[in-house]
Amino acid sequence: MKTFYCIIKYRHKDGFWMDLIKDNIQAENKKDAREKVKNEFKIDAPMRIALKDVKDGDLLLKLYEHDGKYFTHDFFDEKECKVCGKKFNICEKYNLTGGFGSYDICSEKCETKAYEHSRKEYDNYFSSNPVIYKITKISTGQVYIGQTIRIFVWRWHDHIKSKEFIINDITDISFQVIESLPVDSERGFILERETYWMKHYNSIENGFNKVISKKDINP
Repeated sequence: MKTFYCIIKYRHKDGFWMDLIKDNIQAENKKDAREKVKNEFKIDAPMRIALKDVKDGDLLLKLYEHDGKYFTHDFFDEKECKVCGKKFNICEKYNLTGGFGSYDICSEKCETKAYEHSRKEYDNYFSSNPVIYKITKISTGQVYIGQTIRIFVWRWHDHIKSKEFIINDITDISFQVIESLPVDSERGFILERETYWMKHYNSIENGFNKVISKKDINP
């Protein structure tokens, strides 16, 4: 009997694949493992899809035979949450919350606590308010909206080095802070304000942002 690591992926309407389910499957071979996945999760997903046939909403099954080290250590070995001390493993966390977050934090609640602690440390050290900023490609008018709790010029420096969008001519790019938020702003409020400005400047359809932060915010 072999152990297989399975991932069921979902094709998001924005064009990327999301991991829906991660689990361990005991089976004689991949064919047997696929049948067990079908019976357990009531999902009959193909293991391959031709690129020309991929469409939104597609499901895809990935099966990997355990090597006895990598998958076990990273996804199934018991860890201790650095925030609350609870025992957990990454696979269980993913199936419950729909996302990894930090490898050493057990839940979204603890992720929030850790974020708030980190934000306060930044605020205390740098005395910097959270800000919403706008990067504009002058020649086309396309924009990118972002938010940061760090000193905003550092975030601009990050963008210059990143591949979020290509900066071929620095003189064709402008960077400006469009809203400064209170030091004690909660993460949810910061994301709400970021989303407001994304919608205000239409930075998804006419810009470089890929997704909005909060879908229920009106401009």
